[in-house]
Amino acid sequence: MSRAWLLVVLLSGCAATVQEATPAADSAAKQFVAAPGRANLYIFRPDQFTLSAQAFDVTINGNAFGTTGPGSFLFAELAAPASYTIESQSETPAPVVLNAEPGKNYFFRQDVAFGTNAGRSTLLPVDDQTGRAEVSETELLLTHPVTPSAAVPAGCTKDTDCKGDRVCNAGSCVEPHQRP
Repeated sequence: MSRAWLLVVLLSGCAATVQEATPAADSAAKQFVAAPGRANLYIFRPDQFTLSAQAFDVTINGNAFGTTGPGSFLFAELAAPASYTIESQSETPAPVVLNAEPGKNYFFRQDVAFGTNAGRSTLLPVDDQTGRAEVSETELLLTHPVTPSAAVPAGCTKDTDCKGDRVCNAGSCVEPHQRP
């Protein structure tokens, strides 16, 4: 078997498998209007050749959210105000914390590159104008819902988020003697 034919066989078996959303959902997401008490999250991956056969998983607060492929975006309406930890599958994880405010759009470009043992992906925030333009050029993929119970209240999530001897209690830093 020739090397070229072997390469075609290998690449066809490694193609990114992602599921596109309906055209109506794609169009609605591209209106860029947040519902009252909500914020819009867009994670887009430009259409590029680098690692185009590899899909990358994205999680929000440790829960599966979606999988990207080249020329695609993920979309969620998030309860706001709230804090969310977003992570993209990568050889070197680099979670991003988003403190979502109501009525705002948040855009993150997923950059992918070759790593030592696996692909690397990074989520980079982009401005509104750039985000809208880039998302308009990509296709919406199916995602898992982000439920309010998955949202982390703004404030602390663990004792180490607090200064000094204070501890985290229900999203607020309090003195240790105030903890129930």
